[in-house]
Amino acid sequence: MVSLRRLRVAIPICIIFYFLANETNNRYGISSLDSETEPSNTTKHTNNNTITYITIDKKNISLPSAKSLLDTKQYPPPYEKVDIYRLSSNLTKSKSTIVTAYFKLNSKHAETQYTQWMENFLSIQDNMVIFTSNELLPQIKQFRSHALDRTVIILMNVNDLPLGNLYPTKLWVDQFNRDTEKDRHKDYRLFWIWLNKIWHIIQSIQLNFFDSEIYMWSDIGCFRDGSYNSKTIIQHDELIPRDEILMQSFKIRRNEGDPFVPQPPKKVNFFDNKKNYMNNFYHAGSMMAGYKDTWQRYWELFLEMIDTFLKHQMLLYDDQVILQSVCMTNPEMCAYALATEVYPKDKRYHILRYVLHHGGEYNFWRKETNKTVDS
Repeated sequence: MVSLRRLRVAIPICIIFYFLANETNNRYGISSLDSETEPSNTTKHTNNNTITYITIDKKNISLPSAKSLLDTKQYPPPYEKVDIYRLSSNLTKSKSTIVTAYFKLNSKHAETQYTQWMENFLSIQDNMVIFTSNELLPQIKQFRSHALDRTVIILMNVNDLPLGNLYPTKLWVDQFNRDTEKDRHKDYRLFWIWLNKIWHIIQSIQLNFFDSEIYMWSDIGCFRDGSYNSKTIIQHDELIPRDEILMQSFKIRRNEGDPFVPQPPKKVNFFDNKKNYMNNFYHAGSMMAGYKDTWQRYWELFLEMIDTFLKHQMLLYDDQVILQSVCMTNPEMCAYALATEVYPKDKRYHILRYVLHHGGEYNFWRKETNKTVDS
């Protein structure tokens, strides 16, 4: 839903960018530059935002810094107050909030599967903020009918997700064409949904419907059976570190002699191709939890890593390698729950729900802060 106020602002902005650029690719006026304008893979500073130049089809493309999104006046949320649905006029306060999102795409799983998983997940009792499209509002309201005072739904269009819309279409086409799993992923907007997980958390923190201190992300497809139906997931928030994001490592010991803890690469701080680092890739991005001020710091670091990936012409198609790269580069920000301590009591890619629901003694893993060399 677009208001007249937003249209009055957007139209002159688009006119300005029309004169500044030969080609306008999206609402933020990203331009395609002649190859002589700037050498590829360089950066410059304009209006306190770093612009990165990358090469696609032998043409240099200028990209704004991902950290531009920190300027909420320049990049306001792509929804209005009327798009926010509180299912009750009297929302119940809670120390913790679970955030999720679902948009229908031609994805790697069938729609009927997602519907069943979504019904399982939305049956839980926790306070929730759900980002979705208008067409799914009736269904989600039905699935949350038991928790009206603990549910807020925010409607928006998948095409307006900021970490997708910030960049030109040709970048995403290039990313998709280079994706080694594109036959499974099918639509580059799936990357947008993955990359905007933390943006959804930050929006929920800023709106703070339930006066929460702790925010947990969960993919809506995590609950693939009914084992947690109608339960409260976050019952042991004392396990969440005060100044770190609690992440998940899916690695388990399959053979005698396998390590108990993740093995990050020794010579790089970040990478994009997990197939080249299978022994060093361990991050499961389906769930993560932290205090709201910690999330704010992590968000800035995540955006910096997006800039780093683009500067190096790296792929953005897998949010998990980006999340792991942020944690490897800033090890003081992350603690990992280990699948070796939970599996097979729960799925190794979804262990955080078990940890926070059942509680217990765990040895969270943290990467040593030894300096490494950028890839």
